Amino acid sequence: MTERIGWVDLLRGVAVVLLLLWHASSLPAYLGWEMPVWLFLVNEIFLPWRMPTLMFLSGMLLTRARRNDLRDYYRGKARTLLWPYLVWSALYLLTFPFPDGSILSARSWIATGYLWFIFFLLAYVVVAPLATRLAWPIVILPAAVISAAAPAVFAMIFLTAIVANRVAPGLAATTAGRSVAWMGRNSIVFYLAHFPAMVAVGQIATMFPVPLGLWLVVANLVVGLLTSSVLARYSSTLPVAWLLRIARRRPHTAE
Repeated sequence: MTERIGWVDLLRGVAVVLLLLWHASSLPAYLGWEMPVWLFLVNEIFLPWRMPTLMFLSGMLLTRARRNDLRDYYRGKARTLLWPYLVWSALYLLTFPFPDGSILSARSWIATGYLWFIFFLLAYVVVAPLATRLAWPIVILPAAVISAAAPAVFAMIFLTAIVANRVAPGLAATTAGRSVAWMGRNSIVFYLAHFPAMVAVGQIATMFPVPLGLWLVVANLVVGLLTSSVLARYSSTLPVAWLLRIARRRPHTAE
């Protein structure tokens, strides 16, 4: 079993919490509910941090996966990334109301809705074996040029690293820190499952004739967290496992 890196799990968990907070408020706004401006501004503050951090940590840990044979590497990514992307994209296209979102349209399957991160992560892991064989300047310089239009991303990640180095060890030892780190270890489950749960909350909320405001945000967070936590808890149990990866057959043992 691969050894976990505590501060990576913690940072990934924090990024997931911020992502859930963003969708808990932005999804109701998309569906027509009025949200307070201050909440939008709070989410905007963390915009340069949420997804870049998740992508950065995924890339940093990729060298561990590359220790495997190339065929095993691609097979593993197909099992744990491509499969859940297809499953949850189908669920999204069947349930979420948005223009030109037909499940029969090939375009709908490219960076589908909130699953865009998984799509691009898949694209990056496909070319990663080549990148790991090239000299690091050849890899990092084009990425720096492409990202030059968003220097705030680099600043946010740099400052986050400084803060994390100081506070992460102490936070990881607390009950809250262990819970957030557990979310980080199961970040793919939380990423996949929270959005459909929040869509369901939004659909139920339309039955209430009064403005729900922040109560709807709270309901989204609670339901999103609970749904994702249950799936993470039973992620190795059939049929839940098939929602998250192509489940491996257990070897038959004679009694």
